[in-house]
Amino acid sequence: MKTHGLPATLFVLAFIGNLLQATNGYPDKVTIGAFFEEPTTAEETAFKYAVDQINRNSSILPGVKLLYKKEVMNRSNPFLATIKVCSLMTSQIAALVSITSQSTNSVLQSMTNTMTLPHLYVPRPSCNCKVLEPKGYSMSMRPRQSQLDQALLTLIKQQHWRSIVLIYDESYDFERLQTLIIEGTNHEWDMLILRVSSKDVLNSKDFRKKLRSIDERNFRYNNVVVLCSPDTTVEVLYQANEMHMVGNQYLWVIANEEISDRHLDSINITTGMITGIRKRIQTDGYHLNGFLAHLQKMHPGYSLSFVLPTLQDFPLSAAYSYDAVWALARTFDILIKERNWTAATPLICHKPTPWLGGKNLLGSLRKNNMSGLNGPVHFNNEGYNDNAEMELLSLTTNDENITKFWAIGTWNVQGGLNLTEPAFTREIHSFENTTLTVVTLTEKPFIFKDIPEDGPPAFRGFLIDVLNELKTQLKFSYTIFETPDQKYGAKKENGEWNGMVGQLVQKRAHIAVSALTITSEREDVVDFTKPYMDYGATILLRKPEQKYNVFAFLEPFNFQVWACILGSILIVGFILYILNRISPYSSFGTDEPDADAFNLSNSVWFAYGSLVQQGGESNPRASSGRMLSGFWWFFTLIMISTYTANLAAFLTVTRMDTPVRSVDDLAAQTTMPYGTVEDSSLYTFFKTSKIGVYERMWDFMNNSNTFVNTVEAGYDKVLSEMYAFIWENPSLDYLKLTNCDYTTIGRPFNMKGYGIALQEGMSLRDQLSISILKMQESGKMDELKSKWWPSENAKCPAESSSQKSKASELGLNSLAGVFYVLALGVGISIVIVLIEIIWWLLRGEGKLKRPKPELAMHRKWLMSVFQKNDKIVLEEVERIEIKHIPNDSTSSNGKRKIWTHVGNSV
Repeated sequence: MKTHGLPATLFVLAFIGNLLQATNGYPDKVTIGAFFEEPTTAEETAFKYAVDQINRNSSILPGVKLLYKKEVMNRSNPFLATIKVCSLMTSQIAALVSITSQSTNSVLQSMTNTMTLPHLYVPRPSCNCKVLEPKGYSMSMRPRQSQLDQALLTLIKQQHWRSIVLIYDESYDFERLQTLIIEGTNHEWDMLILRVSSKDVLNSKDFRKKLRSIDERNFRYNNVVVLCSPDTTVEVLYQANEMHMVGNQYLWVIANEEISDRHLDSINITTGMITGIRKRIQTDGYHLNGFLAHLQKMHPGYSLSFVLPTLQDFPLSAAYSYDAVWALARTFDILIKERNWTAATPLICHKPTPWLGGKNLLGSLRKNNMSGLNGPVHFNNEGYNDNAEMELLSLTTNDENITKFWAIGTWNVQGGLNLTEPAFTREIHSFENTTLTVVTLTEKPFIFKDIPEDGPPAFRGFLIDVLNELKTQLKFSYTIFETPDQKYGAKKENGEWNGMVGQLVQKRAHIAVSALTITSEREDVVDFTKPYMDYGATILLRKPEQKYNVFAFLEPFNFQVWACILGSILIVGFILYILNRISPYSSFGTDEPDADAFNLSNSVWFAYGSLVQQGGESNPRASSGRMLSGFWWFFTLIMISTYTANLAAFLTVTRMDTPVRSVDDLAAQTTMPYGTVEDSSLYTFFKTSKIGVYERMWDFMNNSNTFVNTVEAGYDKVLSEMYAFIWENPSLDYLKLTNCDYTTIGRPFNMKGYGIALQEGMSLRDQLSISILKMQESGKMDELKSKWWPSENAKCPAESSSQKSKASELGLNSLAGVFYVLALGVGISIVIVLIEIIWWLLRGEGKLKRPKPELAMHRKWLMSVFQKNDKIVLEEVERIEIKHIPNDSTSSNGKRKIWTHVGNSV
């Protein structure tokens, strides 16, 4: 009997044990509450996926089905939240998981503390949801936000910053900002604080004013910390890059727990020195890839392309909700296996009766250490998950030429900052043995294209020499082609780019090498190196023909002055003749030989001889005549000096008359058309300029459609038509050296720089920029410039201000008129002497008369009286008209009279 009673006893004991297990230790189901605020896309999906994984996993809660009850509501309605939570509590929930904002979270914490219901809440990114009662039943799945600030402060102290710019928005708690300010005050940091909002960032004009306040301080504030939401952070970096404030002179830190790989990819700025701080995501345990694949399947709009296996686009709140379900499930499993489980009971809000099992469940949650998608889960005495680990990332380039943010270290409460690589460094990938595709556009002397009879086109020029020098330094090779549309690059109405810039945007070329101007619009889609040459725009015209005047020696005085000089000669000669006739002290009317020296013809001859600084045969003897002569000589001194000085200027400076002399002259007239190359940087400059003179020029060019398609077309149009071509002065300077038919006018304007363009994000830009700077510092760039813009042995001498002021060599074309006048004088003199001879012959009836007998006798007598030492020659004696010679040649009176006449004649 005893033998048959043993199985029955065992059966009874097993039945009783199963009954006790069902009532006290091993329930068949456990329900948790889920409270969501819209939107709940990723968080609700992650919550459901965690519940489904647990129910499929036999190692956790075996034989127990995990259920959930959920409520979803809009934000900012605490009263409705109270009603919905009360509804959940009546469903015999063992714990509550919530993803809410601040106002709703406060209500939930108050109610769960009253009902002793364990509550794991996941604050939204912008929610400063603090634990209201450290010993209460509500605990935060997120760590304290101050841990992110501690990691930031540790980095700042390690870098020894003394000046800092803090940019924050409404997502950042002001109390945390005060903590940073206090810390900065203790360390005597010089701090500049800027608050921005999404509205400020969207309105780039207002936001750039705030950024400009940093730049205007002469780089004293070059350490910038961005404490904004991920989307705002992306826009802040974008606007700063547009203002050239993201480069080696600035150090940027972006600190946000929620920033994802997608956001980091959006701020991939090649030249930036940027370090990011965010929550570190575990890459092992919990089937991360399965979690991401499930989210992708449920929400195909999300992207799963990531550098490291992180949560990428999904918010951390989704991963925290996943971890919250697993934390509760593991705690349930432990309590059930230890037979410390207390079945959940309905809770009624208007009859607040605490759940007896809540305290035991809360204690187990606080003691257990678990691991989740976001790392270790452990709640401290204040109710926070304090085992958070921050990840530091730096913008750098890997060996595969990919520029992205890469992890360089971690930070946690226990170990502090641990960097595997220095922050704010850029590892530049070597392009050695890499073949680059180069797009170009022909423009002399930057690029020449030679087309052989067979074979591909060959390129040469200044930039080819520069490119070959860079090739030697960086050890890369290249292939080159010309852009098919023959354009530099401009944005079309449909948003696409043409020309060389379009080739880079479409990834058909790696770099563009030509006379390509660096502009802000092009910088949006491509990267530029440091400028290799600065330039300005100027105006090209056909050089006017030089006009030569054979009578240029008459140009110093105009016709009126010459007429007055001629009149002055006649008037002064006439007055001198009158003064000589009426003055009692003149020799007129006496027996002196010069009595008739100042007749009318001689007076005019005296005035002319004085004017040309040759003097006359005789000078006036009367004081009145001398006074007039003195003033006339002073007059001639001034006139001759003025004429000589002005003649030198007229004969040594070549003058060319041009219709316009400056940009203002060109804009003020409408008779001469002018234009530039379509879709060029100058085209965009005139189109967008707000300066009055350039606006008028754009209206004229646009209405008249005076643009040209290529530079060569502009050159040809200048020669074939009356046309002014506006273009960049380096190209025009070379044109003037090789073609003397061109000239430029006006001072250069719109000063800019040429650069080498690259695909956006290529790290080669930094290496090219450094190499270009080295070429400039070593003088290699100047050497190449002098090769293609020769200052000596050029076909046409370069024009310069010094050359224009230098005296030029006089040619026969300038002085031929003087020889013409001399030849005219010679001809007139010959004609006059012929007339004199003819007139003299006519008076003698065609025969030469012999001297009278008495004249011969007198001649013989004079020769006996005057010896040879008196220097009286026979010819002079023959010219003397002797009258009233006395018969007695020995008379002393007669001799004295003859001596007087002869002496005066000599």
